[in-house]
Amino acid sequence: MMGLWTRLELGAVLLVIGLALFSRLEAVPFDVDESCKIGYSAPFEAFAAGRFTDPIWQTREDKYLNPVLTYYVVGPARRIGGYGSDRLNQPWDFAVSNQENTRLGRIPEPRLLWWSRAGVTAAACAGVYTLFLLTMRASGRWAAFAWLGLTLTSPFLRTALRQALNEGVLVAAIALAMWALYRALQRFDRDAGPGIPWPAMGWIAAAGLCAGLAAQTKLNGGAAAAGGWLIVMLAGARRQIPWRSKARDLLLATTILAASAAGAFLGTNPSLWPHPPRESLRMVRARVEVMNAQVLQSRRDAIVGVEDRLRRVPMEVLHTRAAFPGGPLNLIFFIVGAGTSLAALGRWLRARDGNHARVVLTAVGAIVSVPGLLTPIGWPRYYVLPVIFSSVQIVFGMEWLARRAWGALSAARDRR
Repeated sequence: MMGLWTRLELGAVLLVIGLALFSRLEAVPFDVDESCKIGYSAPFEAFAAGRFTDPIWQTREDKYLNPVLTYYVVGPARRIGGYGSDRLNQPWDFAVSNQENTRLGRIPEPRLLWWSRAGVTAAACAGVYTLFLLTMRASGRWAAFAWLGLTLTSPFLRTALRQALNEGVLVAAIALAMWALYRALQRFDRDAGPGIPWPAMGWIAAAGLCAGLAAQTKLNGGAAAAGGWLIVMLAGARRQIPWRSKARDLLLATTILAASAAGAFLGTNPSLWPHPPRESLRMVRARVEVMNAQVLQSRRDAIVGVEDRLRRVPMEVLHTRAAFPGGPLNLIFFIVGAGTSLAALGRWLRARDGNHARVVLTAVGAIVSVPGLLTPIGWPRYYVLPVIFSSVQIVFGMEWLARRAWGALSAARDRR
């Protein structure tokens, strides 16, 4: 049980996160995609009212292009501000000029924009707070507060997580999936025998639900389900039980994870209900077609070939967009942090270390960062997840080096 002071401390941290992210929300640079997220968010009203057969689900223009979860975050926020579906701006038309879009009323009015951003920002607060808790359990208070300070003062993350777009919601869904996986690993430790404890099953199901919601925020959020499966595999390898029991438990855990992820992904989007496999595949195909068109239209931002990717992507993640302004030192801190995390993973697999939080942050953080690292077009917000989870490893590296330096100084002082 947490003591009173710990509860007060964590409450103060959540308050600071809220104040930092909600501060001057109206001053966040406007992105034309915000016009689309707000303008297309009318399905929220249909979903909230239980109108699952409403024609809007099959006639909406972005049926195959946009998952719906961000609409369910923007929707209640704008309604709190007094903006129902009848007061939305028209979505941005990329075929005409900015001036023409403005003339046609495709820019949301300031209050509508603020309230829509408030919903996404509230989700981002939950995500950042959850990652703070995981980092504190992985590497202590110093590392957690260092990571939090870097995140809340990063111009890049402060913009990306507060716009009325997918990123703030995506970070929340992935962070909650990671928390559920962390709790599942804790439950496994409490029951060393064969079989999956009922509480662990519940946490695995919760992780799957959050992973499915992440995919229904952005399709690449589905990588959270792959990260969850990796954790299930690692947990099975760690447990000292017969191989037959491991195989049975792995099959059961995989089924729970996959079923809950699929249920969340399909259940929250009635557009997919007429034929879930076919409609889901069409969503993937539509996203691939859009990405290919974007590459052709924005050749300056396109990433072409392995050499171009190796040159540009690390620079974007560890320098240009990095949360820590360490310049070339970021690469050193990242290598040290990732190296110590892999060493911790090795100890954990041999049951010599119980640092479940670090295992989840490292393994799942790496998996969900892969789509951003492989993006064919180098637009800034595609790097949000790689920047967040590389900054976690950077802080781990800084903390490890600081402890070693302090230990060396203490030893030298003792020898005098």
